[in-house]
Amino acid sequence: MATERRGLLVPPHHPLARRGRGGIGDVLAEPFVAVAPRVPRTRDYWLAVDHREGRAPVVGGSAHTMQEMLDAVGHLGMITTGCRSMTRSNPFPEVAFVPADDLPPNEIGIALRRSETRPEVLALVGVVRDIVAELADDAPGITPAS
Repeated sequence: MATERRGLLVPPHHPLARRGRGGIGDVLAEPFVAVAPRVPRTRDYWLAVDHREGRAPVVGGSAHTMQEMLDAVGHLGMITTGCRSMTRSNPFPEVAFVPADDLPPNEIGIALRRSETRPEVLALVGVVRDIVAELADDAPGITPAS
């Protein structure tokens, strides 16, 4: 449906927050919060395992919810990857979003069966596409898929 720039969620006093830019390469040795620790594919995505040049992440804790993740960053000083919308929809002054130049964008989508033909389901997908396109200007950084 759309893409959104991925970055780092860090405490506001972190050097990358003060600099306003960074990348996963800048924080390889720092403790990360493992989001969705029981779902390896999701956990590894948010730990940016594929972008660490073979270096294992330093995991300082885990989070099962958005609030636990924000608390781990804001109160315990851990880091994770995320998107600006995570901080926009969950304002928390103890968490800063830093764009990461070395991470690909996050893809936002809807999962469907390849053979899906039910008109109600296809109509729902159309409605979601229309809403994403209509609200794109209100959500800077989210780009509707073409």
